Amino acid sequence: MSDLGMGTTPTVDNDAMQHLHDVAALGCLLNAIAHDLNNQLTNLLLGADQAQYGGGKAAIDLMVNQAERITEITRSVQALGQANMDRGRETTRLADVCRRWAAWMQLGTDAEPEIMLHVEDLLSDISADNLLLALTLITRSGGLATRGRVRLELTQQEVPRSSWSGSTETLPMGVLRLTSGDQENLPENRLKGVVEEFFFREHPSEDVGVMAAWEIVRKVRGRLTVQGDTASRGQAVVLMLPLVDGGR
Repeated sequence: MSDLGMGTTPTVDNDAMQHLHDVAALGCLLNAIAHDLNNQLTNLLLGADQAQYGGGKAAIDLMVNQAERITEITRSVQALGQANMDRGRETTRLADVCRRWAAWMQLGTDAEPEIMLHVEDLLSDISADNLLLALTLITRSGGLATRGRVRLELTQQEVPRSSWSGSTETLPMGVLRLTSGDQENLPENRLKGVVEEFFFREHPSEDVGVMAAWEIVRKVRGRLTVQGDTASRGQAVVLMLPLVDGGR
């Protein structure tokens, strides 16, 4: 474990990182849209199947054929998004990703935030680029880079396997806690509201970043908590990722 100053910051190609941001964010959001549409279309097909016993079979058959076609298109879009997220998947050293994130946070900002890192050398089965993207989508869109000192801690913790079943079974996870500003009286975790209402109302840019980050994290069975927003005096992000071979 080490405290790392910015003197050890690696060189970062800003143009390449911006391209990654634009392309990968689009792929993640396409995947999220397809996931939601596929659920709705499944319900439509079930309803149409039951309605066949009530008459109007020709109209119902047309509805089923249309729904099946839309389902095929949706699955194609979802496959496109998944292919984007699987690109470059490999065992990743989380500490290295944290250092790359810290370097990118220094680029293109007038505030020049002070980045404090305290990390363990852990391994997780996630694309380094996708994890870097998730971190930057949240921190840049949420205004975290404008709040002065930013701290990222990476530790290994035993986390309950399920957050709702009441089971006492745990599993080792890499826990990234990223904080800035005043940590007192932060709003409750806003991820649930963003995800559930994402396709039903207009969203500020920070919600788009949160949604895309959540889509990355959930694909590797990770967990994400986001407290605070651009109007808050502080922000706290907790990202949990399953570890590989004990994380070492």
